[in-house]
Amino acid sequence: MQNSAFNVKRLLAIIFAFFALFIVIVPLLSLLGAATHKYVSLDDNITVTTSYNGEVKTYDSNIFDSPKAGTVLDCRIKLPRTKWIPYSVLCFYNYNSVVNVYYNGQNLYSHGSEEKADKRYTGHTMIRVSIPEEAWGNSILVRFEQLENNTVASFRDVVAMEAGESWLYPLVVSSRFGIISMASFFIASLVLLIVFTVMLISGTNVLQGVLMCLFCADFSIWNMGYNHALFLFSDDTRVVPYLEYIALYLVVPLFSGYLLCECKDKVDKRVIGTVLVANTALFATVASLEHLIPWKGYVSFVNVQNIFMVVSLFVLLWYAIRHRHDTSVSNSIFRIGISVSIALSLLEVVRRALSSYAGSGFPEWIINLSAHSLSSLIIFSLELTIFASYIVRIMREYRLQLEKNQLEQLAYTDMLTGIPNRAFVDDKLSKLEAKDNYVIIFLDVNHLKYANDNFGHEKGDILLKSVADAIKLSCTGRKGYFGRYGGDEFVICLLRKSDIRIVLKRFNDTIDDYNREKILPFKVEAATGISTHTAGDPRTADEVIHEADTNMYKEKQEQEKDDPEEMRR
Repeated sequence: MQNSAFNVKRLLAIIFAFFALFIVIVPLLSLLGAATHKYVSLDDNITVTTSYNGEVKTYDSNIFDSPKAGTVLDCRIKLPRTKWIPYSVLCFYNYNSVVNVYYNGQNLYSHGSEEKADKRYTGHTMIRVSIPEEAWGNSILVRFEQLENNTVASFRDVVAMEAGESWLYPLVVSSRFGIISMASFFIASLVLLIVFTVMLISGTNVLQGVLMCLFCADFSIWNMGYNHALFLFSDDTRVVPYLEYIALYLVVPLFSGYLLCECKDKVDKRVIGTVLVANTALFATVASLEHLIPWKGYVSFVNVQNIFMVVSLFVLLWYAIRHRHDTSVSNSIFRIGISVSIALSLLEVVRRALSSYAGSGFPEWIINLSAHSLSSLIIFSLELTIFASYIVRIMREYRLQLEKNQLEQLAYTDMLTGIPNRAFVDDKLSKLEAKDNYVIIFLDVNHLKYANDNFGHEKGDILLKSVADAIKLSCTGRKGYFGRYGGDEFVICLLRKSDIRIVLKRFNDTIDDYNREKILPFKVEAATGISTHTAGDPRTADEVIHEADTNMYKEKQEQEKDDPEEMRR
């Protein structure tokens, strides 16, 4: 019971700490983040020329028609002299393209040629190119060779920054609130993962909590990678993209495990299991095709990712509706959160379609709208839903378990002495088998009637409590259990024969201390009887207790011979 209460308090403390971090620190960091850093946005200073199969098109802005694989895009960036920044770098993002940056015919930067030769993905990359001082007032050429169909229809978020602060580029052009909230979720997931793992090792069934934390941490890593936030920690063009891909691939099995732990009956397992297997098979097939035969465009990996997310959310909603009779706070949070996530996911599917195909012929408001991803908001709402519903549910389960333990303690505790009662001892004895080795020590308190008759029941109660405390102290650290068996009778069951001598010595020493201190106006004393059961002994626990009781009675008769006459009455 104490462990459960401790875990609940610890869990509550972690949850409140996380929300304090999110509600107070995150907006503060968002407001105070990158706003003070010096940079120049160059999005309005870009002209683009595309070339595909001999067809050349020119655009007076950074928005163009969705390119096909093999398209070469020449993006010319004008660097205004009036906004010159000393020791500056040109910063922009790239996805799955060969990139070369030129000034006056000189190649300043090159990336992706090896990946193209090996037919490997370049993934999301953050590119930082030192700007020659003389380039200010002139133009820099950025040339892309597209390796995948319909990946981008604009060249956005191009800035010039001081070289020393360029590592903060993701905070300048991305949603600081989104980045910090995902980082907060990642940290919270790791903290709770440690807590749940310790609880799981200690025997508490929180496997779903462990999978939930792994899923949320992994999903946060992928989302930070998708939104370029991982570049805050490293700009390695191999590590960051592959970390993002690995996190993406782990989403499916971790989410599947979490959902299967959620299942309460065979119908749930059958439906959710079937959908997850189909989703996983599609996901794995497309991932294999994308890596084994890249850039062929059989199926867009992004579209499959959308399918997985939307289908999974609908499965979650089906589960929540099917269990609508469950009116608990946890299930209500689950239903509302999943409904919101589904609505946002459907909007994101539309946005991504617009992002891939909205080119120069589309109205500017559609192009701008398509550039604002909802993925961070979707992931945030999904993770918050899973977090909140699971934490509320486990807190409720712990509270019920705590109440159950308290009731069991009341049912199994002797009110006078505070140690277990006969019901507890009988329950434990009933579970002993013929193959078990154990020792029964039967104790009977001497002079209880004498104490009650001559000094009142208050002194008699003190006598019983004193003996009970001596038993509790003597059994501390020993393998077994003990309890009050009747009015003045107590039982100790030891599961190791070697503990008999230790327990009896401690008990007798404690009783001797009581008598030296004269806690009562008469001698504190108890008779003991011992009976040992070894593996294969056909006797039941009741028969072993009966033998111990008989041995105790013999000792009691010997002790009473030395008692004064008035104490034997």
